[in-house]
Amino acid sequence: MNPLIASGLELMMIGMGTVFVFLMFLVLGTGIMSSLINKYAGEGTPYATADTTHVIDDELRQVIVEAVRLHRRRGGID
Repeated sequence: MNPLIASGLELMMIGMGTVFVFLMFLVLGTGIMSSLINKYAGEGTPYATADTTHVIDDELRQVIVEAVRLHRRRGGID
């Protein structure tokens, strides 16, 4: 085999091995951090949920419909 190709293959294997080892450490570190956070942080308090049942009156509904219609007409969709 050509020494230049052998050298290139060797460099490729070293590079791929380095990336593989780095990614394995990254996955391992992420897993450890996740387990530590779950262990020491616990559940905590749940986020406050906002009341999302807003009532839209007819005038606001018409304004929204008209705005969507104008947007579609300007964008060439409608």
